[in-house]
Amino acid sequence: MIVITEFGKSLVKIESWEDLMTRPGYVQDVDPEKITLKNVIGQYRIGPDKFPCGLATCRQPHNRGYIVLLAGGQETNLGKDCGSKHFGIEFQEHERSFKQAFNAQRSRENIQATQNRVEPLRERVQILRGGDWGADALYEKIHRHMSALFDERTSNKLRERAKADKPVIASVRQLSQQEIDDYRVFGDNRTTEETELFRVRGLRAVTSYQKLRNLLHVKLGSELEAFANLDPESLELDDLRRWSNWANRI
Repeated sequence: MIVITEFGKSLVKIESWEDLMTRPGYVQDVDPEKITLKNVIGQYRIGPDKFPCGLATCRQPHNRGYIVLLAGGQETNLGKDCGSKHFGIEFQEHERSFKQAFNAQRSRENIQATQNRVEPLRERVQILRGGDWGADALYEKIHRHMSALFDERTSNKLRERAKADKPVIASVRQLSQQEIDDYRVFGDNRTTEETELFRVRGLRAVTSYQKLRNLLHVKLGSELEAFANLDPESLELDDLRRWSNWANRI
């Protein structure tokens, strides 16, 4: 893959090495002592084929590296280690700026692509929330059980069992000494025996229903609307990363 970034404004994918070589201004066999770096404008990761470094002093085949813009408007390619080797800190600063611009533009494009799907998302959310067995109704039913229909002691016990993931209600019987001795013959040191009486189905809902409200009103509510109204072009890098990650999770 060969990608050129036009200084954070767009990402251009170049299909082949031949297409790169036919770009206006592309040159090979440049003397590192006679050129001046202006910017890192692209990167390439190709394989299994390798293509020679653009530096006349190297010319070794690389499958990873960068496309650089030279003073005077010419372009060439450097292997991933050649830039630092020949141009030191200057190249590393250009490399860092390129990666920031590349990541920023990739985040912008991800945000914009997801924004184009916001309306179908809104429709799906409304379907999930509506009706007698929709998410809103289920939240209210569970909330009513926990706050009104169960006494405080029962509610607390259910929460304890939900957090411990123990849905089984069992009776416990103290074993006789003979039974204890019999178990020990087989390496079992139990002193009591449990008999399952019943299971509480849907026990996790006792604690997890609060997450449902947060999902509906925050993630799929206020945050979705904030996301829909974003202007990716005006966001700083940290906000671009945050909202791009949000878009990946939605």
